[in-house]
Amino acid sequence: FVVPRMPGIRSLETIIYFRIDRKGRIHNIILEQTSQHPVFDLTAQRALNASNPLPPLPDAYEEDFLGVHFSFEYSP
Repeated sequence: FVVPRMPGIRSLETIIYFRIDRKGRIHNIILEQTSQHPVFDLTAQRALNASNPLPPLPDAYEEDFLGVHFSFEYSP
């Protein structure tokens, strides 16, 4: 997750919810909290898509998916 320097911006945060299925694939990406800066929000979503797929869920994990609320932050 690389965000270019944004002069005048002190900090940003966006929270994205997504699900990881048993094979590690990311689904159901939802922007839960916007940073009010569309470029930052889109950069966070692209970083998440670029990491797809993740490693599979452990065999000991019994659910069909893992729900994740992930915070992306910018503070230069």
